Amino acid sequence: MLLFCVVDARPSLPLYPPLQVLGQSSLFMYVFHYAIIAYVVVLVLGENLLTFPGFVALYGSLLLLLFLVAYGLKNLKARWRNCPYLLKFLLGA
Repeated sequence: MLLFCVVDARPSLPLYPPLQVLGQSSLFMYVFHYAIIAYVVVLVLGENLLTFPGFVALYGSLLLLLFLVAYGLKNLKARWRNCPYLLKFLLGA
């Protein structure tokens, strides 16, 4: 509820456009980040626990990767108008 109040009070913060790009392909982002966590992070780390700085670095890296993929998908959707229905559904086109 606090987040709704913040967005309502400040509707033009520069933080919002990157978050909007993540939301434009939300189903793909969900599946992609789940796959990255399940198949890359778990296989690399195994059962080893991260220290807090390691966790922050891993989280920041994953977030940066998601932003890069989101902007790439935004550009792909702008250029590829007649994509198949399944890809439209997955990509949010």
